[in-house]
Amino acid sequence: MFTIPKHINHYFCDLLIQEAVPKPEQGYYKKWLRYYWDFCHKYEHSPDNKNSLPFFCKN
Repeated sequence: MFTIPKHINHYFCDLLIQEAVPKPEQGYYKKWLRYYWDFCHKYEHSPDNKNSLPFFCKN
């Protein structure tokens, strides 16, 4: 697995809190962020490009 940079991980955690995602569900969001991050790096898609998401969703 590829490591998500700390600044992105912190931003994502802050966003989950800001959006009032319940604590028990936050783990699922973090898991899917890791899956997406791995997918993008494995298949050479840019994780910060919104056009990468459809490729991830197809798999």
